[in-house]
Amino acid sequence: MYVQIITIHAAPHAIPQLRRLVQIQFLPHLKTDAGFISAHLMAHIDHQNLAQLIIYWESKPASEHSQESGALAGPNFNLPIVPELQIFYEEFVIASHR
Repeated sequence: MYVQIITIHAAPHAIPQLRRLVQIQFLPHLKTDAGFISAHLMAHIDHQNLAQLIIYWESKPASEHSQESGALAGPNFNLPIVPELQIFYEEFVIASHR
């Protein structure tokens, strides 16, 4: 399994708007990509200008295909402009033991 962690910084008043945009526009589109497993959008409780989007993929190629198709392309991953928006990407391979 492969995971992307997208850390999002925005103006505190913009985080609720960003959450709605991710839930209404971004995630439904992402769910149609081959290899998509699930995603979680988390808004930080103590730092109201911070959110993280965690996206789980079957493989690195599935993640890369999504990036190439445009779903995750560009600095705002196809979201409208949000005040003070900054996005940072990290990618990890997950090894799980049950």
